[in-house]
Amino acid sequence: MNSDRVVLITGSASGIGTALVDRFLCNNDTAIGTDLHKDVLERWRGRWPQDAKLVPGAADVRSEEDGERVARLVRERFGRLDVLANRAGCFPILGFEAMPTAQSRHIINVDGGSVKH
Repeated sequence: MNSDRVVLITGSASGIGTALVDRFLCNNDTAIGTDLHKDVLERWRGRWPQDAKLVPGAADVRSEEDGERVARLVRERFGRLDVLANRAGCFPILGFEAMPTAQSRHIINVDGGSVKH
């Protein structure tokens, strides 16, 4: 299938996010891949050919400013968004009961409190 959609994938630098980027790029879609750390995204970008329809960008899903910046990029560059895959998330190694309060709040904010635009 060749659909040429514009797709935004948060949490794209690892796990399910990267698998989704692979799938959409193979389908000739444009993938806008965001993740928290710019240096990780720069290394991650090297997985695909330079001519891949991939737009990487650092963004924190908890930040309203970052959300507005990404939404503006999508509108200005593509004029539309066909698919949104919010895959950003935190996956702790220890059980929730053993977790410090600050860490549990961080996980809740990333996994359930991301800014939507």
